[in-house]
Amino acid sequence: MGGDLLFPEFIFTKWQELLDLLSLTFNLPATLIMHANEDSMEVFARSINPENPYRVGDSEKMAGLYCETVVKSESSLLVANALTDLDWVDNPDVKLGMIAYLGFPLMYPNGDVFGTICTLDKKENHFTKQIQEFLIKLKEIVELDIAAYYSYEGAKNKVDHISSDQLDHLSQVERTMVNIEPNRQKEYYKNSNTYTTAMSIDLMEEDNKYKALFSSMNSGLVVYEPIFDQNGNLCDARYLDMNTRNEELIGHKKEEIIGKTLLEVFPKTDAIWISNFDQVFKKKIPINFESYYSPLGKYFSVSAFLIEENVFAFSFHDISEHVIVKQRLIDSEKKYKTLFNHSNTVMMLVDPKDSSIVDANASAIKFYGFPKKDLLSMKMIDINNMTKEALQHEIDLAVKKKKNHFQLKHRLASGDVRDVEVYTGTLISDGKTLLHSVIHDVTDRCLALEKVNRLSMVVEQSPVAIMMTDISGNISYCNAKLCEYTGYSVDEMIGQNPSILKSGKFSKKTYSKIWRTILSGRKWKGEFYNKKKDGSFYWESATIAPIKNAKNEIVNFIKMGEDITERKRLENQLLQSKLKAEESDMLKSLFLANLSHELRTPLNGIMGFTNLMLSDDISDKERKEYGAFVESSGNQLLTMMDGILKLSVIEAGEMSVKYSSFRVNDLLNEIVNYYAKDIANKKLNLHWDCDCQSLVRSDKKRIRQVFDILIQNAIKFTEKGGIVLAAECNNNMLVLSVKDTGIGIAAENHTKVFERFRQVDDYSTREFGGTGLGLALSKEIVTLLGGEIWIESEVGKGAKFIFTIPNVDKNEHEHLS
Repeated sequence: MGGDLLFPEFIFTKWQELLDLLSLTFNLPATLIMHANEDSMEVFARSINPENPYRVGDSEKMAGLYCETVVKSESSLLVANALTDLDWVDNPDVKLGMIAYLGFPLMYPNGDVFGTICTLDKKENHFTKQIQEFLIKLKEIVELDIAAYYSYEGAKNKVDHISSDQLDHLSQVERTMVNIEPNRQKEYYKNSNTYTTAMSIDLMEEDNKYKALFSSMNSGLVVYEPIFDQNGNLCDARYLDMNTRNEELIGHKKEEIIGKTLLEVFPKTDAIWISNFDQVFKKKIPINFESYYSPLGKYFSVSAFLIEENVFAFSFHDISEHVIVKQRLIDSEKKYKTLFNHSNTVMMLVDPKDSSIVDANASAIKFYGFPKKDLLSMKMIDINNMTKEALQHEIDLAVKKKKNHFQLKHRLASGDVRDVEVYTGTLISDGKTLLHSVIHDVTDRCLALEKVNRLSMVVEQSPVAIMMTDISGNISYCNAKLCEYTGYSVDEMIGQNPSILKSGKFSKKTYSKIWRTILSGRKWKGEFYNKKKDGSFYWESATIAPIKNAKNEIVNFIKMGEDITERKRLENQLLQSKLKAEESDMLKSLFLANLSHELRTPLNGIMGFTNLMLSDDISDKERKEYGAFVESSGNQLLTMMDGILKLSVIEAGEMSVKYSSFRVNDLLNEIVNYYAKDIANKKLNLHWDCDCQSLVRSDKKRIRQVFDILIQNAIKFTEKGGIVLAAECNNNMLVLSVKDTGIGIAAENHTKVFERFRQVDDYSTREFGGTGLGLALSKEIVTLLGGEIWIESEVGKGAKFIFTIPNVDKNEHEHLS
């Protein structure tokens, strides 16, 4: 069977409504009727659902489809989750997101496969027994419709053959009625079939040219002589003539039964037939009826009429298939009503013209709390919280099939208002369009969703970073604050492992300990040093806790973290300040002790040699030598006090910077000339190297102060060799240096020598003296000028002090000042 499938539109409408009913009742995204065409499957009917990716007329190669298994095995198929079954990896339905499937074969009346009826889901679904029974009922209804269609088409073809081929001949018979008396004509015209059949018999007996017509009619035609009982009631009838079609219908040749009676040939003839034939004689009118004929086991449509006073005939045709189709349609309707009336889901039929409730099932009566009589006298506006205009607008959208899903609020008999989700489709009943509404009470779901939304909003807008992972540690959720901390987007984070944030600061052992803690069901609190997307780092104070289901099984982990980078920086700064303060106290004590010694040494020299100079017993030469010692001690004391005062000025923020334009080579030349005598006294070499020929702009006086401190140190710590002053201009920055061939400084002390109250010879032999303020002062001055200072040195290989000073142009200087 098969061929061109031209089902009537009402059949497709009915099927779609049945598919919608299943889809809406159980919240299934796609329910389909598929037709098998050789090696492909065609979507024949579909449920109306925004999530249904299939469209009527879509065709797909059968290979690999769920339907292929159903069609070839002619049995049902249930796939709860195709993603866990390698057999379905390449299934085209899976590529559309349909991972769950339940399907049954649809059969033609002759046992061939028509196709499938199936439902699909985008999530794992084991399809409850209720869903399976529902789908089986729909399968039975559709198969009844298919059988009815083919039965109806067969019968219709026969009727069409009679009406198109034979009526032309019968119209010719009509024109010969001039020989029939007017009263008989009126009687025959009461029924066109009676008139046509009777006249054809009359004229075929008179004219052989109509005998072929008599024999070729598709309806059975029999002429009887009535047999009456003693009471004048027809009790039997004798065969006088019949056409070929009648022979086919009753299974007897004409020659076998002409002259015999009806009851002789068919003794089990139902009494209703004899009774109806009797009415033809008693009432003198044609009789039309439909009845089951037991001897043949078939249903017939019969027209019985008089031909002459003692002759009658009847024409009939087999309507068994039509009756069976009708009964199947009735059965189908009953099953449909059974689904409606006995469904656990709230269902109603609504007249879209005025929103009146036409019908409601038991679940609806129970849900709304109104007696059925009262509910069926109400309109949707009576239970809906919308305005009349707004409700009618939604109804119009449903009728036009522009919208089938609605989120509404319905009032119950108790006065409670419930949130409901309504799925609506249209159906035709007694030629009238109605809305079939499936209603789900989603109040609890809405409350839960509202709660979830509130919690979600709290989580999403939380000032702390929140991350959720599965039990394998893969990230399944992260909020905006975490993205802000890490620099990753949500899409970049989802599916990743938190290890993408590892900085390498902590060992694998540390992370293993964390995993053991949370897998045991306990919380973990601590700190992470994380790496951002851009490669920078941040500190995070975090809490990780397991999330458990109702069975106390761990299903997820949640981490809440806060960026504490600034806090850690301040804590570290505070710690360093504390350590420096403690060290400073120690150094101050050391300094004061040293200062006492350093002050006392030159003062003792001054006081002692002054007393000697006042003595009358010394020579002029001795007095001159003593005076030189006093002068030297005074200079030493003056240098020390000058350093202390300058540091105090800087600390007070009162040291000023005065910019001027000068040539660096002039400054270096001036310094070399100034220290020429000291250099000569120690038999050292001093020269300068400068590639800056143009004018520079900075504070010449402060730069000279730095050079003085560095050169004095270089002279003090260099016993042989020499000192080199250097300068170069580099990208608006002056790079200046003092290099000596002295005792050098160990690498671990390169930064310490710039701290206050440190003395260079603290790290060597303590034989050179000094206050330890010079290098600290030089660093403060360089910093004041916007530069940096550092040292390159090794013990025994001399030292090179390098400092940078910005070359400030005039406009910038004016802006800064």
